[in-house]
Amino acid sequence: MDRIAMNDWCILALGLIMIGFVEVVIFQKLPMTIGYDLLRIVIALSCAAIYGLIVYEDRGERGAVEWWSGYALEWLLSSDTQFAFTLIFKTYKTPVLSRHKALAYWIPLGISTRMAMYIMLAGVFSVFTWVKIFAGLYVIYNGVIAVVGDDDAIVSELAAVRLFHWIFGDRIVDEYDKENQSIFYYKAGQLKGTLLSVVLVTLVVVDVTLSIDTVSARVSRLPCKYLAFSSTMMALFGLRSFVCFLENLVEIFAMLKYGIAAIIVLIGTQLMLSGISPDLVQISIADSFKIIFGLLASSIAVSIIHLRVQQRASQDLLQTIKLGNQKHDASESVQSIESIESVGST
Repeated sequence: MDRIAMNDWCILALGLIMIGFVEVVIFQKLPMTIGYDLLRIVIALSCAAIYGLIVYEDRGERGAVEWWSGYALEWLLSSDTQFAFTLIFKTYKTPVLSRHKALAYWIPLGISTRMAMYIMLAGVFSVFTWVKIFAGLYVIYNGVIAVVGDDDAIVSELAAVRLFHWIFGDRIVDEYDKENQSIFYYKAGQLKGTLLSVVLVTLVVVDVTLSIDTVSARVSRLPCKYLAFSSTMMALFGLRSFVCFLENLVEIFAMLKYGIAAIIVLIGTQLMLSGISPDLVQISIADSFKIIFGLLASSIAVSIIHLRVQQRASQDLLQTIKLGNQKHDASESVQSIESIESVGST
């Protein structure tokens, strides 16, 4: 192994250690609020900046530019994965702490699957284009369920949970471990999986499916596999924090879930049609970003208008009740005065 290749592996190992340290020592101990989610994003971007400087020292300006291009490209191309994860957590009614645990496990799994994809090369995935059809239908299904699904629906009745029960039987329990956020646990000498195991598998399957086109695009635009993979590794670390931030936005803006669902349905449709024929859908990265930004901005704007309408309606209702009480009090006062006058005349 030559010196450059050895340096690459050493830098990659250093990056993995840095990610693991920040995740365990910092991220897992921060409160689960939107403000701290923003702090996590800033920390993740800072880690990326440090890694970028190391790449610059090792590979020079050209290597650093290619690395940052790959990093930005991963953020743009993985936007569909972020929105899909948000809807998956909503569909499976995953508790907040369990969501963070699932994302913490997803980081090494996502990095491992990306590495396997880069090793196998993107061209291998063109053989399995038919998978995109079923994957697209599944993504569309999740988008529709997130909108039309009943908030009081039973999670155990979801198709994925029923499939896990069919495969593993009673080894899958229909509840989360809200105390320890465990994925698996032993009971009566038998290893059982919580609902978090179903959620984690769903995250990985959806991530792998949606990243097929991402890997293809990145390999064609960034021929150096080390730069492509290392930039992906650092981007996934930042995307983990952005998913949490996006979930908190959904809680704040009531209509945002509809915008995200529309994005997911569009992504699923594009994925399905590309599986039928790559020429059916050809949308550039810039156009995809414009569509996503437009839907998000529109749904947030509608949420703000909806909130103000509700506030105005509440104020009008309170004013009506207040006027009604005043009229009632005035009527009682008049009756009291009449009663006193009648008694005095008597």
